[in-house]
Amino acid sequence: MKIFKRISVTILAAIIVAVAVIGLDFGLISGRTKVKGGDEPVISTMSVYKDMDYSFLQTFDFGGTTGNTPFLTFNTTQDLMISTDVRLKNGKYIRTMGYYEAGDLGGATYLISTTKETYGSVELANGLYANIIPDKYVDADGTKWVVVSAKQMGAKGDGVNEDNLGINAAISVAGSYAENEEYDRGIVYIPAGEYKAIDQIHFNTKNINLVGDGDESVIFTDNDYRKNADYYEHFFMSWYGENLYMGDFRVEARETDWTKYMRQMSLFYCDNVYIYNVNYYI
Repeated sequence: MKIFKRISVTILAAIIVAVAVIGLDFGLISGRTKVKGGDEPVISTMSVYKDMDYSFLQTFDFGGTTGNTPFLTFNTTQDLMISTDVRLKNGKYIRTMGYYEAGDLGGATYLISTTKETYGSVELANGLYANIIPDKYVDADGTKWVVVSAKQMGAKGDGVNEDNLGINAAISVAGSYAENEEYDRGIVYIPAGEYKAIDQIHFNTKNINLVGDGDESVIFTDNDYRKNADYYEHFFMSWYGENLYMGDFRVEARETDWTKYMRQMSLFYCDNVYIYNVNYYI
């Protein structure tokens, strides 16, 4: 039996290279200077998002806030993918109520197309593609958010499915839309569950809040991590990320064999990053 030990983000869990401002009290390393944890902190402007209430995501109507009227509705995305309904034609909006089952926080609105256009696209039985249309949320301050759930991208959170692809796809979709002038920022939501990662998580984006349901949202690696690949030092990483917030989830290393990485989270040449209530276990 493996006993998990919570480790402070100050020493073993992360390496930060050339981060301009960060919301954590540990050393910042760059090619020019080293800011010690005891120095007067420079707090990231992203710290304002630690006070945001994200509980609305637990009951959010994923797929129902895009503003598009669906032509057809399916119970799940899996049902949509295998459907032979002749009404599934180019240019039609389709709604699903879940990805694997209705109400699993993976429901979405799709636009049928002849081409695959987003990371959240699924291929249909008729050879067309259903391209996801992300949800919208406007908070009390008028901030316009694009909202994407990892479960909309096929992540299960069941501890068995290989969910790194779904998480990475959610980050990519939210990041691409957050750069659109229609939105101010993006939210990537990791609902409660255990998300197995067999390869790296990439947070190489801008203006995104990556949030979960506290310790109920676990992203973990185990002996399957990079089983067909060579050692690479970093697992959860961001290169050149800007204006990022990460909060309320847990990262675990569950390996019992030799581990193919050393750093659970690494930020390289990032600017304005705040990490809050993210727990690391080995």
